[in-house]
Amino acid sequence: MNKKLPEDITRALDLLKFSESSDTHQTKIKFFKEGIDILNECLEKVPQYKQLLKNHKLSYTRSLITNLSNTKPAIIFDDWLEYVFIFCINVKEEIIQILKADPKVRIYFIDFLALWAEKIPSELKESFSEFIEL
Repeated sequence: MNKKLPEDITRALDLLKFSESSDTHQTKIKFFKEGIDILNECLEKVPQYKQLLKNHKLSYTRSLITNLSNTKPAIIFDDWLEYVFIFCINVKEEIIQILKADPKVRIYFIDFLALWAEKIPSELKESFSEFIEL
C-alpha cells in the first residue's frame, strides 16, 4: 500500500531536494533550512511519520556535509557562518549522530568548521566544540 505523504512533508522534501541540487550557497542555505524547519514542525504535527522524517533529516544533513567538503575554499565567511548556525541549532542531533557513525563525514565536517573558525569569537566556537570532541 503506497500512502500519499501529507502536503507539508512533500513540500519539505522538495525544498531539501532543491537545496541539494542548488549551485549557490545562499540558495542551499535558504532551502535546506526551510525544509528542515518544516520537517521539525511535522515531527510534532504528524507523529506517525516520525521515523521517516528523522531518516530524511539525517540523509539530507549527511548529504549537505559531504557536498560542502567539495567547496574548499570557495565559501565566504557569511555563508560558512549560516551553515554553522544551522548545524548547531536546526540539525544538531543529526550532526552528532552522523559524526559518531561515519569517520569520513566527521573529517569532512571538522575540515569545514576549520575553514573560518579563526575568525569567530571563542564563545561561538564553544557551540560547535561538542561536535569536534565526539
